[in-house]
Amino acid sequence: MMTIQKKWLLIGVVIIAALTALTFGVSLGTILFACLALLCPLSMMFMMGGMNNMNNGGGKAQMNQPSERFDSNVQIKEQAQQTAQAKR
Repeated sequence: MMTIQKKWLLIGVVIIAALTALTFGVSLGTILFACLALLCPLSMMFMMGGMNNMNNGGGKAQMNQPSERFDSNVQIKEQAQQTAQAKR
C-alpha cells in the first residue's frame, strides 16, 4: 500500500507535469483527457494494492500449494468411494 509521503509526491509530480505541459502549449483539454485515460488503470492499481491478504470469498484462503490441492482431491475421491460402497 502506498504511504502518505509517496501519495503526496505522486500528486506533486502530476501537478508539475500538467503545468509544464501547459507551459509548452499543450491544451488543457488534452491534459484532462490524458488524466481521465490514466485514471482507470491507476485507480485499479491503488484498489488492488490493499488486497494482498484478502480471502477468496468463502472465508477460506485460496489453496495455492500443490500439496493442498492434492490432499483436497484425495479427500474428494475417498468420499466418493465411501458413498459408492455405502450404496452397495
